[in-house]
Amino acid sequence: MVNIRKYKKLEPYISVVMAAYNDEKYIGEAIESILNQTYVNFEFIIINDGSSDNTLEIIHQFALMDSRIRVISRENRGLSISLNEGIAHSNGQWIARMDADDISHPLRFERQMDWLKTHEADVCGTWIQLFGQRSQLKKYYQEDRFIKTELLFGSPIGHATVLMRASKAKLLKYDPQYERAEDYDFFEKAAAAGWRFTNIPEPLYFYRFHPKQTSIALYREQQKASQRVRHRYWSFMARKYDLTQSDIDVVLTARNLDEKIQCNSYQLNLVFEKLLSQGDQEERGALFNGLLPLYLRISGGDKEAYKNLITLCKKYDYSLATSLKLQVGLLSLFRIKANSSLYRYLENFYLKFIARN
Repeated sequence: MVNIRKYKKLEPYISVVMAAYNDEKYIGEAIESILNQTYVNFEFIIINDGSSDNTLEIIHQFALMDSRIRVISRENRGLSISLNEGIAHSNGQWIARMDADDISHPLRFERQMDWLKTHEADVCGTWIQLFGQRSQLKKYYQEDRFIKTELLFGSPIGHATVLMRASKAKLLKYDPQYERAEDYDFFEKAAAAGWRFTNIPEPLYFYRFHPKQTSIALYREQQKASQRVRHRYWSFMARKYDLTQSDIDVVLTARNLDEKIQCNSYQLNLVFEKLLSQGDQEERGALFNGLLPLYLRISGGDKEAYKNLITLCKKYDYSLATSLKLQVGLLSLFRIKANSSLYRYLENFYLKFIARN
């Protein structure tokens, strides 16, 4: 526990918003990591989203010990509504996100505030260190244009790491219809609205990997919601890259595990030729990072996958790691489908590889 702390009633510069639902096991560590920040000018809004365990009792114990904590407790309404409620009650100029089962580095807010002094942005995230059942350093692009390129494939910023401009966050809001992919939906709409993004290339957030999480327990529902967002963003970017609806359908089919894969590597290459031909060398690197997981998904049904991938890499002077060449070749040779356990093992290996590089 922390010592009793009383703070003057100053206008907070940061409003930390955290929703909690049956998080008694980890929420104490999460709260302490915020209260122990070296940057102290914040309020801490905690929404107890209808917990049936001892979560609320633990929150109240901390609230008695630190005057910056504000507690909202009511029936369960879900994460998106809880975040909107917390943001609506905020008084700070910046909104900081925090999840009830994770840990923030003590210097997180201080580093983010310093970073924003020299990097113009509406959203500032950080790298993430995974711990628990998986240990992995998750890196994100630093510059706005690369972040928006990565948004074509998935969420390009750690949701719970963000510090975002309150005036804009209050207007945008989270959509409960995308509950399993609320972050991807939120950032896609923010990008379409012209928000600027940045990430600090340093792990200032520790993400606890455990079976309770949405990304594991409700994976397929999350993927369906993500596909809807992905389709929206590809359509938004269609004019920039001169894409047709058929082009977009090829990419979405390759990404969708719930459908029988009908596209092949030749079709995928034709689409990415449009993207790669318009980007500079740095942007091409971001595009290839998004293309390679798609190749892993379709290779099991395409014997030409290895040859077509090598051709594309050579044309755009992209150096493909030997381990990734091997994976694509094996998937294609042995017809390893994207819904198989062996594929999931190889995909996990790939994710670990790019996290180290």
